[in-house]
Amino acid sequence: MMDKIARAFKRHGRADLPKYASSALFRYSWLTSTAFIASGLMLDMGLAAGAARAETAAPASPSAEVENAGAQVPELVVTARKRDENLLKVPVAINAVSAEAISQQNIASLQDVARYTPSLMINDVASNQATRNNQQITMRGMYAQGSPAVSVFIDGAPVAGGFVSNIRDAQRIEVLKGPQTAYFGRQTFAGAINIVTKDPGAHLGGSVDVLVGQDNWRDLSASLEGPITSWLAGRVMVRDMKKGGQYTNSVDGSTLGTQGTQSVALNLKATPFEGFTAKFYGTYWEDRDGPAAIAKLTSKDYNCNAGSAAAGTNNYICGELPLISNNRVGMVTALSPQFVNNVLNSTSTALNPLFGNLITTPGFGRNAGHVHLDLEYAPANWGGITISSLTGYNSARTMALSNLDNQDTRDIANPYASLIPGTLSYTLWQTRVQSLSHDFSQELRVATDQKARLRAMIGLNYARARSQSYIDGYFPYGAGTFGSGGHTQTETKAVFFSLGFNLTDKLTLNAEGRYQDDGIAVYSRSRTAAPSVIASANNKKFLPRVSVQYDMNRDVMFYASYARGVNPPTFNTGLVGVDSRIVDEFRNIYNATLSVQPETNDDYELGVKGLFFDRHLQLSVDGYYIKWKNQIVSIFGVVPGVSGVNGGAPYSTNVMVNAGRTTLWGIEAEGMLVVDKHLSADFSVAWNPSSMDSYPNYVCPASACVANNGYTNVNGHTLPYGPQFGANLGITYKGALTSTLDYYVRVEDAYKGKRYIDMTNLNWIGSSNVVNLRGGLSWKGTKLEAFVENLFQNRQYAGYYGGTDIDASANSSGVYPAAFQVVMPALRRFGFKMSHTF
Repeated sequence: MMDKIARAFKRHGRADLPKYASSALFRYSWLTSTAFIASGLMLDMGLAAGAARAETAAPASPSAEVENAGAQVPELVVTARKRDENLLKVPVAINAVSAEAISQQNIASLQDVARYTPSLMINDVASNQATRNNQQITMRGMYAQGSPAVSVFIDGAPVAGGFVSNIRDAQRIEVLKGPQTAYFGRQTFAGAINIVTKDPGAHLGGSVDVLVGQDNWRDLSASLEGPITSWLAGRVMVRDMKKGGQYTNSVDGSTLGTQGTQSVALNLKATPFEGFTAKFYGTYWEDRDGPAAIAKLTSKDYNCNAGSAAAGTNNYICGELPLISNNRVGMVTALSPQFVNNVLNSTSTALNPLFGNLITTPGFGRNAGHVHLDLEYAPANWGGITISSLTGYNSARTMALSNLDNQDTRDIANPYASLIPGTLSYTLWQTRVQSLSHDFSQELRVATDQKARLRAMIGLNYARARSQSYIDGYFPYGAGTFGSGGHTQTETKAVFFSLGFNLTDKLTLNAEGRYQDDGIAVYSRSRTAAPSVIASANNKKFLPRVSVQYDMNRDVMFYASYARGVNPPTFNTGLVGVDSRIVDEFRNIYNATLSVQPETNDDYELGVKGLFFDRHLQLSVDGYYIKWKNQIVSIFGVVPGVSGVNGGAPYSTNVMVNAGRTTLWGIEAEGMLVVDKHLSADFSVAWNPSSMDSYPNYVCPASACVANNGYTNVNGHTLPYGPQFGANLGITYKGALTSTLDYYVRVEDAYKGKRYIDMTNLNWIGSSNVVNLRGGLSWKGTKLEAFVENLFQNRQYAGYYGGTDIDASANSSGVYPAAFQVVMPALRRFGFKMSHTF
């Protein structure tokens, strides 16, 4: 491969080298991964006899054992079924990231996890914002527009909103693919992410990590653990992270994209008497970010006619979104005096924020906390029966001060300036967005001996969550609000179970299920009256999962499974409080009602997991087929209007409707090859295609389509948001310079294919390929590393969201032209990291 790069250097010149080298490295990665998978499948089908013979073979000589020390794939334990199990013995598609990989790959956030998991995408954008408060998680191309399709857990306890700022100190991270309702409950329609924390050690010890890098990047963390009494141990961890922005605001020269987090976490483990264990985990963190690096693609970027506008009129962006090739993005971020006086410092009763200002400068802030208590009682004389309790609580408060325009609007005249005294002369939509959330969960379960031939578990679960958001700001026409900020409350009651039975020594049948009662209610909010229920809905479902697994030998296992998932009902809050005649129009035209029914899926999977080549190769391969029904789709709807309401003008709002069915299928593989004690490789690959079967009355987002009734035939199209193809490869070489000084070098290549913007498949974000290099020295508990991330300067957008150009003029139907907000990617960064463990 390096010869190819060298020849390209001579043939094309220095400017072409990064692009060609990145492409060549990915091709090498893909071929290597494919070879691994093919080898594993061949061994799986044809070398069972050889594996069986290996079980009875004579043990290796002591000298051979010394030579091969560390040259086999290490065992990784997961808790996907609420108990400790070998990753390769669980009949579930899982990507697991170990503590070693977290440190080695500098993983500090769930976005970093997604970078190394081809089936997982995390998009930090929503509602004209690109802050860490807005997290769209897509698994296997499934992104739900009602309730989240993927939830985040810490030690099995749910985390409100899925926002976890620090995972650097985790023991491991488990990405579970497919419906996980049976064990993890609501909002695991497409999968779940479980962050497993470290137990405190039995001896006094700790660690210090210092990372410094380009663009004022620093990440400092420290931990201390050890015994407190003879039966109680503790662990405390603190972190201070600051990451400078890499983009310059062309309007005022300020820096865009800065982030900061401070956090503290505490683990306690108590074993006061035999058979009883109590684990407590608590964490609190504060995020303070500056304005995000966002760009807005508008009419100047249009290149096609997506509807029925006049011939030659471009009204949309078709094909790959054009890239921004420099580090400058233009937008007004400084808070105007009008915004400060009439919003931040306002005493007017017309505004009704949820709490006092968390931040007073442009950007984003969050104060959040999570605690859970895990109790387990399993006396020795109970014959393996275990009683467990898991109690969790989350609370979060966030605030963002941002500009909805996301562009330089100083040359766009404000039409209200001459009509309303005190307003700005140019158009500006500066907003304050606040949110509050807190939730409580309680789980009780009883399990029999999980090593017995017949195993059983039964449990009860209760969860209650409350969330609310409030938006106000200073707009071209003055101060105003979007909605009252009323809260939404959900309550879930469930009973769940599992049964496992070894039909033979090799064949096992597993049956799991959850009966779930989901309730949701939306409340009003005002200064003068107590909250009252505006709308409510309830849904009861039984959600099964059945699997069969066959152990070919001690190292290779096949499985087949079926699972059903459900996403809870939701509401069209944009229709709350609207004249009933307008609501009737939305129902008649778009089939949009106040309450939106739950969506379901049926997931069928086949998989194989095993160790091959004398346990030098670990391989997991799964194939899946999913039918997604009653799909909730968000559309921008416009109705003609009725006499006496808003002057009879057209009325428009975003509404969600049950308007679709989609078929998804794919193949995923991940594994590790340990060649010898020096050389190893880890890899993963995923192919996640989809086909929309039926989407009646789907509305084209291009404004010109309204002239053609707004409907678009999207049958057969691919789902947006997630790439169809992704692959990762990491190659590590370790060696010894002296008897006490070791070294390592590592190269990583992460590829993700193109992602469609919406269901029309008219436009997309192009593929990305990010290459990282790392190298370091270690001796006596100390490690020093140098690294460069995004070596070849990939500039493909990190996120995006479609929307409307609020700075343009609406057409006769009240529809604004389309605009696309894109999130700029992290560029090349050099850095150093020092770690010391004692």
